[in-house]
Amino acid sequence: MPSPSNVARSAPGICLAIALGLGLGLGACGGAFADAMKRGDQYAQAQMWDKAAAEYQTAQRLEPDNPDVAIKLRQVAQKRAGERLTRARSLIARGEIEAGLTVIQDAVRLDPGSTDAQQALDDANQQVLARAEELLATPEAQRALELTQLVLAGSPRDPRARAADEHVRDALAEQSYAQAEQFATAGKKGNALIAYAASMTFRPSFRDARAQIGDVKLALQQELTFHVVLDRFATTGPGDGDIAAHLRPELVAQAFDDHLPLRVVGSPPAPTARGVRVTGALSAYRFGPERVTSRNDQCDYIRGYDTVPNPARADAERQVNNAEQRLGQAEREVDQEQKEIDRYQRDVDDTQRRAATTTRRARSITSAAASSRPRTTSRARASACRAPPRTAAACGRTSNTRSAACATCRLPSSSRTTSARTSPSRSARSTPR
Repeated sequence: MPSPSNVARSAPGICLAIALGLGLGLGACGGAFADAMKRGDQYAQAQMWDKAAAEYQTAQRLEPDNPDVAIKLRQVAQKRAGERLTRARSLIARGEIEAGLTVIQDAVRLDPGSTDAQQALDDANQQVLARAEELLATPEAQRALELTQLVLAGSPRDPRARAADEHVRDALAEQSYAQAEQFATAGKKGNALIAYAASMTFRPSFRDARAQIGDVKLALQQELTFHVVLDRFATTGPGDGDIAAHLRPELVAQAFDDHLPLRVVGSPPAPTARGVRVTGALSAYRFGPERVTSRNDQCDYIRGYDTVPNPARADAERQVNNAEQRLGQAEREVDQEQKEIDRYQRDVDDTQRRAATTTRRARSITSAAASSRPRTTSRARASACRAPPRTAAACGRTSNTRSAACATCRLPSSSRTTSARTSPSRSARSTPR
């Protein structure tokens, strides 16, 4: 157990470590937050409220529950709303009521609790609605609906704006319906159709505009339809009559799309109908092949629409089938031979690889044997042969003994060293005692 003095001495170190740990944690978690708050404060000091709000919003995303951020955002929003109210009053003073109302609506959205913003919004709404009433009696009556919609976008529950919008819609629908009737009376069916459709855009169930649109469409279709009156063609022979009998209007009409404003008829439907009359005559026409009573012996296979079997056709088909079968068999044999060639080639490749492996192994064994064999230099062998005997007994008593001792130079390279080593012993044993 540590003594009190040791604990007392270690306490400052513990406190320092805790302080450093807290500092690191705040730096890691609050660095971006602190930077955003600092930039927001700098923009706020410079009265750049929009940029300050953007930085405070960034800080709030990092720490949503921080109360300081919420307070500063509320203060900046009030400043931004005040700026917008000042700019809106300037726009309205210059006569730009719609632009001023849009700016005031933005100010109210930023600071809903501001009494100044709410009062400015009410005043601007009154001016815009009065302007809409004035426009109803002018050729720009449709702009009145745009103004009422603008007021409702910022004040959807305003009863005055809703009543004004209903009144403007009724007035515009009435005007469009009246214009449609005038166009219909003047025979301008296309213009009447557009005006009836406009009245329905303002009031979808206004009067009988839907029924009037259907009637105008039908009248336009009848007016725009082009009629082709097809008379019966005159004929001069029996063959021409066959063709003329098939040129009936109902059969010719089937060649045209029903959606086209084109009708093929036998007689004009009305004196006012637009169209063209088509008539003509047929001469020397024939429907189908020429009828003959006698057979032409020079034609063996075809006579008009009559056909006879070809006697050589069956034999030709059999020959073609046999040739196809032989071709298939030949192709199968070629494939089989190719497989055998591939197999032989694989065997050759395997044999070559094994031979190459055996050759490398033999070379490695030969190299190892050569490196382990004892070696004697040519200089040592020459000195051993030329060395003079110290005594007569060392060289040998007879010439045969001397020749045997000096035969080391004539031995193979593998046994020279052994002969050189053993010759002195044999000479010593041959010396007489």
